[in-house]
Amino acid sequence: MKASYFTVYYNYESTGRTYQMPSARNVWDAARGWALAHIALTLWAVAALPAAGQSADADELCAPRATQTGNNATLVVPADVVHTHGAFTLQPGDSIAAFTPDGLCVGATSWTGENVALTLWGNDGMTQTIDGLQVGEPFRLRIWSRALGRILDDEQAAIALQLSDERPHYRPASTYTPDAIYVVKRLEVALAHDG
Repeated sequence: MKASYFTVYYNYESTGRTYQMPSARNVWDAARGWALAHIALTLWAVAALPAAGQSADADELCAPRATQTGNNATLVVPADVVHTHGAFTLQPGDSIAAFTPDGLCVGATSWTGENVALTLWGNDGMTQTIDGLQVGEPFRLRIWSRALGRILDDEQAAIALQLSDERPHYRPASTYTPDAIYVVKRLEVALAHDG
């Protein structure tokens, strides 16, 4: 007995793809799935876009960006360890990113005013290019300030990072180890001209 199929034509990026479904219920489920996927994608795009009046510098903070390689570590920034001074205050909507000494961004997250964590991507030893932190390599932080509309790096701000040496984390140095969990004990941020 030959099975009958409903044929659904769906033109995605002018590819003219054709999907065959065994029943009307499958057609309905697929159409509903596509609609939900489009709604989710639209909501994600709206959330990811800069707010009105905001430049694209938040996206540029983590550039060039490391690829998601086969190894990583985690940097946890508890809300109560952030201390800012003078004209600068870390505010929700700002971004924190980690970089190699050569300026490759290896992880970033938005500051929410609550505990946050960012993934530190390690180098993929199977490739010829350096695409993440190498074992033992130091990392440093940069911050994108929405209020100031600029990136705060070593030249524009003093960003001091102190890591917890308490167990079970026990990683007091900001040098990369695969699978490590670093917990920030104190993060001091002050604009360079604030002294």
